[in-house]
Amino acid sequence: MVRHQWGKVVFVLIILFISLCYSGVKSSHAETSKQRVYDYGNILSKQEINRLEEKSAEYSEERKTDFLILTTKDVDKSAEQFMADFYDEKDPGYDKKSGNTVIMTVDVDPKKHDVYISGFKKAEKTLNNDRIELVLDEVVPYLSKADYANAFDVYLDKSYELSGIRFGLSPDNILFKTWFQLVVAVGISGIILGTMLYNTGGKVTVSGRTYNDPHHTRILDQDDRYIRTTVTKTKKPSENNNSGGGGSIGGGMTSGGHSYSGGGRKF
Repeated sequence: MVRHQWGKVVFVLIILFISLCYSGVKSSHAETSKQRVYDYGNILSKQEINRLEEKSAEYSEERKTDFLILTTKDVDKSAEQFMADFYDEKDPGYDKKSGNTVIMTVDVDPKKHDVYISGFKKAEKTLNNDRIELVLDEVVPYLSKADYANAFDVYLDKSYELSGIRFGLSPDNILFKTWFQLVVAVGISGIILGTMLYNTGGKVTVSGRTYNDPHHTRILDQDDRYIRTTVTKTKKPSENNNSGGGGSIGGGMTSGGHSYSGGGRKF
């Protein structure tokens, strides 16, 4: 019986391993021919561009939303204006023109140093203004150090993560915390394994009633005292913590009539 139960455990582990391998193969076949990194500002090396293209292709395939990177040194336009004109001109989108798109635009002109993140179509909700602020919180410290490649890495990771949370749910919910998910996974695994090991042994014949005599057992005394109720109120901190200088919160509309969510800052 024990050998049979352990055989089931091994079978489940093999299935999980095959599933992980399959998902890795699937990700490696993500569309990489489409350009998603537009380094007009010339701040990335060829190796960095190739790596970011690969990661962006993988995330875009999984979220059905193109994650784009756009850099510029345009002295006449803000990062937001440059992004809006780019969207109108290029018509980017995951599976159609002017489709689901997230764009991080970085203007490295020394007089501006602007960053703006925007979401179009489906991404206007899945990466709304509040969630974009959370992404900016993560990327601005890297931009301030001119660590552009890592800034774009963080942008892709955070945008991908937040886009996977259903619209209307708070990203701060404990259910979405990695440590909590690991604890739950370990707990469930422990329960399953413990149950299997328990079932391999003999049945327990002793219960709580074995040594209990209901005819000679009674409650002698009972005492329940109410003392007081205390209610405290704490002001909830604002979610829009604009580190890294001033910026703009909220989306807008391109000259071509495409609405978008957005947020930007100085770095």
